[in-house]
Amino acid sequence: CLTYNPETNLCSAGELHGASTALIEFFNKYSVTTESASQTKHRDWCKIVSRLNNPKIRYVRESGTILCGGLENILYVIYELFSENADIRSDIEGIINSSHNGSAERVDSIKGLFLNILTCLASSHKISIESSALEYLPGESWLFDIFGSIILCFEAKDKKENIKLDILPKYSKFSLVSEFSAFSDDAKNELVRMQRQYNPAKNYIERIVWNYLNNSIARHNKKLPAQNYSAIVEMVDQMKAAPNHIFLCGRIDSLWYKMSIINYRLIYNTIYKLSESNQFLRITSNIIGSVCLDNPIERKMILLIPFICNPIYRDYYPRIEYNTYNLPISELGIVDVRNALSVLIGISESEEPFKKSFKNIMMHSIFNRGLFDIFEPYASFEIMCVRLVKKYKPAALLWALQHIKSSKVDHNNALDGICFLWLSYACINTPYNLEVISHLYKNIDPLKITGRYIEYMASRRGMNFNRILMVLEEGKGWLCLETNAESIAKYERMKTHFKNCDVYAAPGSSLTNPIII
Repeated sequence: CLTYNPETNLCSAGELHGASTALIEFFNKYSVTTESASQTKHRDWCKIVSRLNNPKIRYVRESGTILCGGLENILYVIYELFSENADIRSDIEGIINSSHNGSAERVDSIKGLFLNILTCLASSHKISIESSALEYLPGESWLFDIFGSIILCFEAKDKKENIKLDILPKYSKFSLVSEFSAFSDDAKNELVRMQRQYNPAKNYIERIVWNYLNNSIARHNKKLPAQNYSAIVEMVDQMKAAPNHIFLCGRIDSLWYKMSIINYRLIYNTIYKLSESNQFLRITSNIIGSVCLDNPIERKMILLIPFICNPIYRDYYPRIEYNTYNLPISELGIVDVRNALSVLIGISESEEPFKKSFKNIMMHSIFNRGLFDIFEPYASFEIMCVRLVKKYKPAALLWALQHIKSSKVDHNNALDGICFLWLSYACINTPYNLEVISHLYKNIDPLKITGRYIEYMASRRGMNFNRILMVLEEGKGWLCLETNAESIAKYERMKTHFKNCDVYAAPGSSLTNPIII
């Protein structure tokens, strides 16, 4: 795309300033655009990118002919291919070697650098990023790089084309984004004619063909079936009696649709084990087989949540080598756990599968090292104290707190700190739920709330400690504080903690109005 000239309909490296001699010679030799590369063209390109004199460039094999994937690896290759372009080389060195505040900032920085370099090299094109799903993950030999996908938009002479770059650990590939591929009028008319031919459908096979034609025409009209996650879950839920309807109701080519099916079936079946002949099990096996599991983004979407919720997956899919108990933090991190809890509450149909899956999630080692980090954000409070309570009543929250306390992952009194923080959120919400407040309050030992938790609470913006004290005062009767001397002493200590939080809080950091949920 960078070398293509729409006026001459030819490729040329003339505008690629600072390009290596080998790169210029390649595009002079292969100036005519073709849909696929010949073996000779492929071999000539491999000569250009093989054995580049840069130790930071990674190859799949020791021979040095096949490049590993990874966006940073791609940028190092560009660095060597444009040895005479001092600006490009300086930008690449500056961004990649600079320090970043976390992986998210690094991804954004490298993505911006990639776009800037493409823009710099583009002579007759306008380039933009339509969308991206990139993560900083370990690749070959556990070396970190940026993997995922990015959709680039190329515009020139009133023509627009979207190209997707899939960046995998062992290779990267470009592909035309199908939703933006132009159909000819003849092709569209033929699809419409075939659609009429299969309407009404006389049997199951014709129904599948008719549905496929509908999706193809909808893609041409840029009006694809809605892929709202909750809508998909509801759709899949209606297919219990007739699993084959999966192929009739949704876009089976959609990764979101596939993810919803796998999530629903494995979480729903945490209680009852499926037989080997089960039709849904065969369907889910085929769905997993259709996904590129080498792609870390797709692998996490399809496998992570259902597999950490249901360890029986090893019996269902014995050929898949994916040990959820031995995953690196990049594969199963704190955000991934919160996402799993959110999906679990959305999908589980009753408390029994929820409790079973919650226990399975808690068995993973990340809880031993990051219990407070997992549950301290407001997003976790919303999942456990709002959505869970709304679906299964406050008793489900009490069960979850008791299970955490008994599961030997509560190190350094982390659960007391979590409940202390959640109690604060519960009190500043409007309307507040006294039963939730009671469950959280009873799981706090004020003697275990250290100065570290007080300082952390005081640093949280948006707290209203006066309102928290007011709500606790109004709920004294509910908390059974009136007649019990021990509980009165606990209440006084809790009041002291919140007053200290108010003292340490930065001026202007406290909310004047409660959060409305």
